[in-house]
Amino acid sequence: MLLVMTNGLIGMVFGLQWARLDYINDAYPCKQSAAVAFTMFGMMGLPAILGLIYGFLLVDHLSPSFFLALISLILAAVNYGHYRLLITWGVRKWEAL
Repeated sequence: MLLVMTNGLIGMVFGLQWARLDYINDAYPCKQSAAVAFTMFGMMGLPAILGLIYGFLLVDHLSPSFFLALISLILAAVNYGHYRLLITWGVRKWEAL
């Protein structure tokens, strides 16, 4: 659930950062924008990177349950930070478009 929220919030932040308003049809900003590419590939790589970090560095030091709890806490903090960013900077950016 936290990873899904992270995906949505990062997608909104990237969408505001690299807004494309010069599109020809409605599918263009959904399929050919930098925001969508960074969000998709970044969110595909995040679980892989976390798994590699645990598998190579932390498997002898942390239990899987503790690692998942730690990652959940970090994702919750990241989500809160992105939410705060969206309700402050995001509102100003949206109004400036």
